Parts: sequence; structure tokens; C-alpha cells
Amino acid sequence: SVDYREIEGPFYLSPLISTEVINISGVKNVNNCMMLCRIKGCSVIVAMTTTSTVCRLLILKGISLSNTILDSPSAVGSEAGSQVLVNADINATLAAMINNETFTWLNSSTGRIGSIQLVNITLTGCYRIEVAGARGGDNIYRFTVGGNGSWIAGSFNLTAGTQLAIVVGQAGGSVHSYDTRDCGSGGGGGSFVYEIADEHLLIAA
Repeated sequence: SVDYREIEGPFYLSPLISTEVINISGVKNVNNCMMLCRIKGCSVIVAMTTTSTVCRLLILKGISLSNTILDSPSAVGSEAGSQVLVNADINATLAAMINNETFTWLNSSTGRIGSIQLVNITLTGCYRIEVAGARGGDNIYRFTVGGNGSWIAGSFNLTAGTQLAIVVGQAGGSVHSYDTRDCGSGGGGGSFVYEIADEHLLIAA
């Protein structure tokens, strides 16, 4: 059988997780909510008691890439007087869903001054981060092609609530004018990932 445990306050669910929500009214008590949850295969129960108990059952469906890791986690069961119960294995279930998912950030602006993209870590775990610097510019009059930027990867233990800043380098400027054919092309920009709280640099290329 499936075991459930009561938690204090709401349950914070990553925005990456797609859910199906079932609301059932007129339930006699919380034990009946748990029985319904077992039948439906749900992972989170929110019981709201007035004259009778209303059960809100959440079924975890998997990763939804229509949402983004940039969003803040949603608070399930934040209504006053709500009783929240979760599947005893919910953290392992969530980790299995998110594990091996890949998210890619590209350069988000033009010009020499790029923008910083923010990421909210909503699940504690080990994250592999790969960073590539941008390629250099070309010189079509000297038949030279800019070289590729450097590449580096590492694994980092990150806790839920950590906010990361991501800077993605842009390609170096190319020589497009005959008058400047003897000038060097621009170098590619660097890419960086650092923690916002203390500006601790995690990785750079």
C-alpha cells in the first residue's frame, strides 16, 4: 500500500512538473481522501475542511517543457485551514522525473553588452553544467575563420532555493570591409555561471 505523511504548510512543487488536479467534494474525512488518492494514483493530497471535506488530489504526470526552470515553485495547499499530505516517496519520484533532463540557454541579446539570465533551482540535487565560450569573428578578405570557444563541464551539488545567473558569450565581430581587411577580427565572448547570493563563480569558459 502507499503511505502518506502530513507536512506543515504548503508543498512546493517545481514548475517543471506537469500535474493533473482532481477536486472531490463531500468526502467524510481525511482517511477517505487517502483512500481516493491511492485509487487515483496521486502523490499530493490537500484536504480543506468546512462543513464537509473537499479533497484536492494531485497526480504527477512528468516533465513539462512548456514551463521553464526560471519560474518559481508553486505552493500547493497554501489555503488557510488546509491539511497537506504527500506520498512518502514523493522526493524520489520528483528526482526521477527531473533526472537526465537537459536545458539549454543561448545568447539572449545582441551587441557587446549581453543580458544575464536567471535560474531558480527548485530541487536539491547534483547538476551537470556545460559551458562553451563563443567563437571568434571571421575575416572574409583574408580567408580566415574564427576559432571555436573553449568548452568545460562540471557537476555541482545545488540546494533548492539557489538562484544562478547565466551569461552566454556572443561571437566575435567579423571583418566585412575591404578598408579594414588588415584588422583582426573580434574575439568570442566568455560564458559564465555563478550564484547570485554571494557572486560565487561556479564555471566559466
